[in-house]
Amino acid sequence: EMRDNDENRIYDFTGQVSGSSAESCMNTLARWRRESKDPITIRFSSPGGSVIDGLSLFDYILSVRRDGIKVTTCTLGYAASMACILLQAGDERVMGDNAHILIHEVSSGAVGKLSEMEDETKFVRRLNDRLVGILSKRSKMGRTAIKNRAKRRDWWLDGDEGLKLGFCDRLGYA
Repeated sequence: EMRDNDENRIYDFTGQVSGSSAESCMNTLARWRRESKDPITIRFSSPGGSVIDGLSLFDYILSVRRDGIKVTTCTLGYAASMACILLQAGDERVMGDNAHILIHEVSSGAVGKLSEMEDETKFVRRLNDRLVGILSKRSKMGRTAIKNRAKRRDWWLDGDEGLKLGFCDRLGYA
């Protein structure tokens, strides 16, 4: 099955978004990028994870697209938190009929002196604004509406809601 996925240029991103999972995905995408301009599919079933590591993968996917390679992103099961942001990186974004996405504010575990925690809070707010910008750019919702909907709560959407609000382009399988 893994060989079939490799031959068909399908990457299954399962598990946490971390430095190692983002690097593994980028390494595979880099190899496929060198081999041909054939389309690539990335299927997410992930609880999310590191925003910084996720943004590095997000930027890499965009660079693959800029090279003229069509990238389809898909979620089967769920794309929570940072994985929902990664779903937005595709030329075409697909949600499984029974898939869900999760949108919420960026989490942080700031510790230290008060001034250090204030600096961390400023940085986390900037990250949150960046992610809201990504979501609003690809959806039918504005920044304020997304911020208000996700403020202080987890916002789960099924495929129909994701399609209606523009967080995916179609329902089905990729």
